Amino acid sequence: MINRAFSLLSRSDKKKAAFVTLIITFQALLEVTGAASIVPILIILIDSDNSLNNTVINTLAEFVHNIGVPKSIDFTLVLIGALLVLTILTFVVRSYSAYQRILFVEKTRFSLSKRLLESYLSQGYEYFLTQNSSELSKNLLSEVDQIIGKVIYTFVNMVAHVIVGSAILIFLAIINPAVALVAFLAAGGLYAAIYLGISKSLFRMGQERLKNNKDRFIFAGEIFGSIKAIKVSGNEEYSVQKFLIPSRSFALLNAKKQVISEIPSYLIEAVAIIGLIVFTYLNIASASSSPPEELIPILGLYAYSFYKLKPAVHSIFVGLSGLKYGAKTIDKLYNDLSMHSLCKDDLDDVEKLSLKDKIQISDVIYHYNDAEKPALSSVNFEIKAGSSVAIVGSTGSGKTTLTNIMLGLLDTTAGGIYFDGVLLNKSNVRNWQKNVGYVPQDIFMLDASVAENIAFGIPKEQIDMVAIKNAAHAAQIDEFIESKLENAYETTIGDRGIRLSGGEKQRIGIARALYTNPEVLVFDEATSALDSVTEKGIIEEIHKMSQQKTIIMIAHRLSTVKKCDLIVVLNNGEIETMGTYDELIDKKNSFSTMLNV
Repeated sequence: MINRAFSLLSRSDKKKAAFVTLIITFQALLEVTGAASIVPILIILIDSDNSLNNTVINTLAEFVHNIGVPKSIDFTLVLIGALLVLTILTFVVRSYSAYQRILFVEKTRFSLSKRLLESYLSQGYEYFLTQNSSELSKNLLSEVDQIIGKVIYTFVNMVAHVIVGSAILIFLAIINPAVALVAFLAAGGLYAAIYLGISKSLFRMGQERLKNNKDRFIFAGEIFGSIKAIKVSGNEEYSVQKFLIPSRSFALLNAKKQVISEIPSYLIEAVAIIGLIVFTYLNIASASSSPPEELIPILGLYAYSFYKLKPAVHSIFVGLSGLKYGAKTIDKLYNDLSMHSLCKDDLDDVEKLSLKDKIQISDVIYHYNDAEKPALSSVNFEIKAGSSVAIVGSTGSGKTTLTNIMLGLLDTTAGGIYFDGVLLNKSNVRNWQKNVGYVPQDIFMLDASVAENIAFGIPKEQIDMVAIKNAAHAAQIDEFIESKLENAYETTIGDRGIRLSGGEKQRIGIARALYTNPEVLVFDEATSALDSVTEKGIIEEIHKMSQQKTIIMIAHRLSTVKKCDLIVVLNNGEIETMGTYDELIDKKNSFSTMLNV
């Protein structure tokens, strides 16, 4: 599990981790030196008159004089001064070490979030058809924070305390191996026993936490996504209760994990105090007991060492507990990161795949992974450059699937799409998409300015205002923007365009599609949610554009396709018939049936 958690780090993150480890090692040396300095200070304070007769003090005094300190200077002052310098140096190094650890953790948070988002965006469109967007958001935000806060951060602290604790333990073993061994076995054994006893429970709790967190995000997304229906139906209380079930369980699991992490620390303190009392009693009761001037420095050393060792052992326990608790989350993010295959080509860096002659849909078959039968079967037709073509059919006829294939979002199971004889594939799909403007039924609006919404995906400082105004004019929304909105193109339109009507959103969607001046425009039931008056105006605008561009319309309302050069009628994934509006209404087919309905 440690290897899998470590594999979540990028190569750069691992280098930073090595640097942090180096700093922590230096800190450990200072901590050991600080622990060692306690002994001579206590010896001098307890028996200053005879302190120079002590082997440790005498050796230190000789060392100090040998490095050039005059004998006229009181050795006690020299020792205290050295301890002060050491304390200040330790403070500086510990602070810097803490800063580097925290910086490493937060940079890892950024790196992990970025790579996870890249991994998701590298997936094909079909991947997102089987995923819940709330769960992806949860993984990207909440689960990354879980890994960073409960696994990476605790693990980094664990490594820091292991290095410091090991150094202090080695120092204690040099002074008194038996006592050091007893201390290690007592503390380490107790924590190990507790960990082994609760590890399965922690793993199970981690599984439950992951599921409850997923439900929290899904329910929250559903609530805010259907707020109008909730308000109209008066289902606020039901929505709250639905959210509370996983939320309460999520909170209790985290609280239980925190308690499990803290309780052993108090137990260790009790064991240490009892051990110190027993050690002191046995020494006093022994016939060969040590005098106070020898006993007190040793007790002081062990008390100080315990003060340093306790966080180390506890940190190991917390770190291992965090790994066990976060095991399922680690697996989840590891698997999601393993999917990464992001194409680095940005649309700004590729040339348009220009359309001069025709688009040929040749024997196209498409089969969804979980479907019993293909969504499209042997679809064949041509779209001439500069023409307007409508694709119609009842719900489930395959219109959306065919549209997604022509947009390069789905790869055909068999057959292909050809543009001027060139097969659409992974090597040129970006070139093709750069020459396509897409207007969906539901226009997603950013909580940003009108200009940012039209230039969707373009950094604000790179927006071409001339192109913005040209696109708005072509979509016949420029007059509304410039005369009705208080800040014109800089007006913020609110979350999901709440300040705009359906027709205004649709025109901004058309302007968005026109911003890059593509040769091909795809309207995916772009007017089905509009009233008849607004729809008529937008349809007229679309047909005006067909004089300069190739128009592909996916339509449910047949009144919108009268002026198209070609109408393709789909039925159960196959082409039932095709022709002009006048040709089709005179034939007995599903088109004429839908028209009569």
